[in-house]
Amino acid sequence: AKSVRLTGHLAALLAATPRLRLLTPEDPAARGCQLSVELVELPSPDRVAALAATLQMDEAVEQSATAVLEQALLKRGVVCDKREPAILRFAPVPLYNTFLDVHHTATSVIELVDYLFTD
Repeated sequence: AKSVRLTGHLAALLAATPRLRLLTPEDPAARGCQLSVELVELPSPDRVAALAATLQMDEAVEQSATAVLEQALLKRGVVCDKREPAILRFAPVPLYNTFLDVHHTATSVIELVDYLFTD
């Protein structure tokens, strides 16, 4: 089914970065279309603040690494949800999402995570 292929493709793309760990089972029957990824380590508060500043986030808004990543992804058109302290969840749905959307999601996640760990 397309759902299994979309989620598998996203998992393969995100697994390519050592800063992320896939938490969702590899077996498609066990994961459905939902994919959870975890930051292997948390970035420095300074890098999180720098990304929040580029987004012009209100300082009163929660600025944990996952909250800022969630907002940065949303600005790029990627919808996900977060689980503190370090988990992002994605669910590519075949009725709405394409392989191009999955590629855009993975590219955006990797670019933003790399930004958080670049001095």
